[in-house]
Amino acid sequence: MTAAYEGLGVRRDDYDHSERALNALGYKFLRAGRKDEAVSVFEWGVAAYPGSANTHDSLGEAYRAAGRLDEARESYRTALKLDPASRSARAALDAMGAGKQPGDSGD
Repeated sequence: MTAAYEGLGVRRDDYDHSERALNALGYKFLRAGRKDEAVSVFEWGVAAYPGSANTHDSLGEAYRAAGRLDEARESYRTALKLDPASRSARAALDAMGAGKQPGDSGD
């Protein structure tokens, strides 16, 4: 998918590749049951916006939907490191039985 984008050359600037646009595209694929494509888009989002808790949280959701649970847990943990107040990442980890980490105070 990124190769297709890169192949657009100068025309690629005609397309919105903001964090919001990538996230929306990823969820569009996820809602359509196209889990592999969703994972690819969200991975692209994480690569483009590595400091965003939201991109990691969305990637975790796609990994989880695709049955890639270890990768989902890691993405959610990264989201929590970037945004300790992330309710969605905490809830997902709790639902997956992975909410507690060594050294957690049990908040």
